[in-house]
This record gives sequence, C-alpha cells and structure tokens, in this order.
Amino acid sequence: MQYAGLNGQIEVVGDALIIRRTGMVARMGGTAGPDRRIPLPAISGVGFKDATRLVNGHIQLGLGGRPIRELGSQATGDPDTVVFTHKSRDQFHQLHKWLQSVVELNLRAGIDPSAVAYDQGESRLDRLEQKRQQLDDRLEQKKQELNEKDQHHRAQQAERMTGPDGRRDVQDAVARMGWKLGGGREIKNLGAHLYDTETVQLIAQGTYSDDQGIIVLTDTRLLFLFHGIVRQRKEDFPLRSISSVQSKTGMITGELQIFSSGNTAKISGVVKDDLERIAEAIRQQIAHGSPSPPATTAASAPDITDQLRKLAELYEAGILTEAEFTAKKQELLGRL
Repeated sequence: MQYAGLNGQIEVVGDALIIRRTGMVARMGGTAGPDRRIPLPAISGVGFKDATRLVNGHIQLGLGGRPIRELGSQATGDPDTVVFTHKSRDQFHQLHKWLQSVVELNLRAGIDPSAVAYDQGESRLDRLEQKRQQLDDRLEQKKQELNEKDQHHRAQQAERMTGPDGRRDVQDAVARMGWKLGGGREIKNLGAHLYDTETVQLIAQGTYSDDQGIIVLTDTRLLFLFHGIVRQRKEDFPLRSISSVQSKTGMITGELQIFSSGNTAKISGVVKDDLERIAEAIRQQIAHGSPSPPATTAASAPDITDQLRKLAELYEAGILTEAEFTAKKQELLGRL
C-alpha cells in the first residue's frame, strides 16, 4: 500500500518500506533523491503529528535505535519524515498504527534495530555540511599551498640578501623578518661580526641613536649593527647582563627598551611583529638563563688586522675624521 504525502511517499513492499522523494516540496526541502529501502526490523520508533485544516502533519521514522527528534518547521527537510495534509490524515493515521505494531513486534522478537543495515539517506543540512567541509578542506589546502609558496619566496629573498655562501641561521632569521626594505648592507656584513659558536635566532630593522641598522638576537647576546658607506657601528648587549626589556608598539612600528647593567638603550622603528617576537624571545632567555658568549679566538686576529689597515686607508684618504679613526681603532684593538 502507498501513502502519499507532500514531500514524499511511503510504500509497504514485503518486509520493507520504500520512501520515495519526488515533487517540488521534496526538492525545496532538499530531500529529493533516489528511493530508500528501509527493512522493517530497522524501525525502532515512530513519531506522529496530526494535521489540521491549517497546519500540516508529519510522520517520522525512528531508525537504527535513534530517538525521535522534535522537528518543528524542519520536518520537510528531514530524510526520515514525510509531511501530509489534513486531506491525507486518515491514511497516515492507519500507517502510524501499523508502524507502532511493527515496533512492538521487533521488541518482542528481541531484534536490535541498530544492527540492521538500511539506507540512511541524507538531508539538506547533511549535504550543506558536506559541502561546507569540502570547502573548508579546499581552503585549508589552498592556505597550505600559499604558505609553502610564501616560505619558498622568503627563503629565496633571504639567500639573495645574505649571498649564496651566507650562514644558514642568518638566512632563516632573515626569512622570518616582517620587513626587509632596508638593512641590506648590515645583513651582508653580519657574518663578520658573529662568533662561529653562536646561533642567530631573530633579526629586525631598527634605529639606535639616529643610526638605522639591524638588531640581531642570538643565543648569547643582542647585537645592533649599522654598516654605512664610510662609518660602521656595533653595540653588544650580552643577554646575561640584560635585566629586563620593555616594548612599546604603535600601529606599525614600536620601540624596544633594554635595561642592561644599570643603563637603558632604546631602539625605535622596529616593525610591530618583529618587535614582539624579539622582546618575548629575550624575556624567555632571561627567564631560563643564557650561555656566556664565546671567547674571541686568535683566528679572528687576521681579520681585525685587515680592518685596521682599511681603517688607516680611509683616514689617510680624508674620509674619516681623526676622532672617528681613533674611536674605531680602539674598538678593533679591544677585540684582539
């Protein structure tokens, strides 16, 4: 026998129900699709809402041990529910009573409806959820692809700035920089100011006492480096001597304050993201203690001697003043 509703029909065929979804209401409700075969032993409950002349009714199947749900206005979109009008209420009353008897027979026979296979179908909400999940998966895949491209681009840019023979830790730190328009000379010359045993963690651009250069955080110190055409400057802040740091941020850039050995140094113009990373990394290293910087070895003496020679040439050429020449010479001699 067949029971025709607004959004589908239920037909009893042997030991199963056939649910068919055809017509405009089924399509609008999102349940239109192929016929579903429901074995009678899979029916574990039945819900029923009577129809009036003003409000449609519906019959809902509880399948596989799942409880009957309160549907409200979502009845037309539920795959286990058929909506009917007041005109068909007598037929669906009969179907309701018969389905109740099926549920009772299953109980008396000790049938476990959850163990019976049946076509579960899918509702519009199920399909929307599947589409949403598919869209999320595609977006995540696209995000990963863009992230990989960005990392590759950053790595290439870092290699161009440091040179093909640049240190890997410097290249990695440059790749993590949030702003790279500037600091090229300092980055190219950074390797000459690093110990072989220290590791560069972060690099950022910043201005210290009117000199615009880079700040470099290693595992032993914070280094400011300015490398101009005729004048260079380097300031060391060993982590073991830094008592604390403070960061002040604006919309784009901020300022890093370093409290070291009773003195305060301020480095301004640091891009906000780089500033926050460096400040937090310094705080972490202060909290956990930092290793002592490695001692300068005799291997560095030839390099310093060469710098002294070049310094003298610049002074003789009139490029450096006597005060600049004397200050730089004392700095280099102090490194021997």
